[in-house]
Amino acid sequence: MAPIASRMAHDASRLVLPVLLLTFALLLASCITPEIIRETPQPGSTETPTLLPVEPQVVPTGTVATVQPRRQIERIALATDIADDGAPEDERSAIPEGAENFYLCVQVRHVEQGSRFQAIWFEGGEIIGRSDKLVLEDASEPVWISLQYRPIAKLNPAREHAVELVVDDETIERLVFRVGVGAPEDAIAAAAFTSGFDMLGRAIDPHTRFHVDTPQLTLRVRISNQVDPAGMLFSTLWYRDDTQIAQRAPDAPSGDPQVTPAPDPRRFAFTFAPASPLPPGNYRVALLLNGTEVRSIPFVMTDQVLPTATPPSGPTAEPTKTPRPTTLTATPVPSDAKVEDIVVASRIDFASQAPADGPLFTWQGDPESVVVLWVSVAVRDVQRSDTLEVVVLLDDEFYGSVILTETSMESGWLAGRVELVIPSEDDAPLIYTFSAHINGVPAIDTTLEVSAES
Repeated sequence: MAPIASRMAHDASRLVLPVLLLTFALLLASCITPEIIRETPQPGSTETPTLLPVEPQVVPTGTVATVQPRRQIERIALATDIADDGAPEDERSAIPEGAENFYLCVQVRHVEQGSRFQAIWFEGGEIIGRSDKLVLEDASEPVWISLQYRPIAKLNPAREHAVELVVDDETIERLVFRVGVGAPEDAIAAAAFTSGFDMLGRAIDPHTRFHVDTPQLTLRVRISNQVDPAGMLFSTLWYRDDTQIAQRAPDAPSGDPQVTPAPDPRRFAFTFAPASPLPPGNYRVALLLNGTEVRSIPFVMTDQVLPTATPPSGPTAEPTKTPRPTTLTATPVPSDAKVEDIVVASRIDFASQAPADGPLFTWQGDPESVVVLWVSVAVRDVQRSDTLEVVVLLDDEFYGSVILTETSMESGWLAGRVELVIPSEDDAPLIYTFSAHINGVPAIDTTLEVSAES
């Protein structure tokens, strides 16, 4: 039995040694590569957790970043002359045909250095020029940026003209303007002492004679639909003979703006309430556009009893028809001037002002639209002191008047633009009468029948 026990002990000893060696190896490996993984560090742990990439977060520091205000375009105007700071000296909606250069003037606030302003000029839909300017420094207060254009050839008055304002490649505005036929008086479609204008734009019961006890006089003005009234500044000077007695700006809008509709920007009223009764005599109102007189409206104060005592600011019960009204003084001025012919035309020669077609006696157009035509008057021995006026009647009622350019001329043509309303398709044709007056005396007339195309 002893040999057997000795052999079993020997075999056991041979097994213990490998087991010890394996255990030692495992212990050694565990010391070299720890396998401890923690999702959340335990309190008091000194081990460094593994960091994963995350989106950066802005931590408030108490300093507020300043946001640069976006630029603000406050005004846009056309002009042929500018001041040293780029502001327009003579805002206008029409550019003279012979202008050597003109400007698109832009008033802007909060403009940044390096901003690029560009004006793109069009004639008949074609680009005819570009004007560029870079802003040299920041400006928070309003400044003027003027973009000059010098045409290489005369602009064609018969074509449409426009200019686009582009700032930093962003189109801001497109303005349409007229060329060549931009006489300032063309902006005034009607001016009269009246209670208002009807749907056709005619003055309602216009007056030129007032009793000396009239408490106030109201002149109403309608701007032509063919011009842009933006930038037009109107005022009036009131005269007795040659003595100025008052100066009036347009009446302020009345009523609650939340209830009353916004005033029509093409209609103005000028009210003069004298402190004491005006003495009998001849008076006139000079209508100024941007400081330049464009229309003179005469009236008479009298102590005689008038047929109707309705003041001009209120409508009469039955309007009195005047077959040949005139806005000129009733006292003719001695003159050798003569009117030889009157022609209604759709085009004129802008150099000579002679009609390029016509004479027109009928016209058809789109129903309820407005047609722009020309009336040319052949004159002889006209002096600058003479006043030539074309009075327009509609069905023998006063429709409007055109004061032609005052000039000295031995023989030639003087022309003015007129806007005529076309009736609806179901209405009868309208009969317009054009009567030429020299210093208040009717001289010659012609008629035009206007109807709607079917």
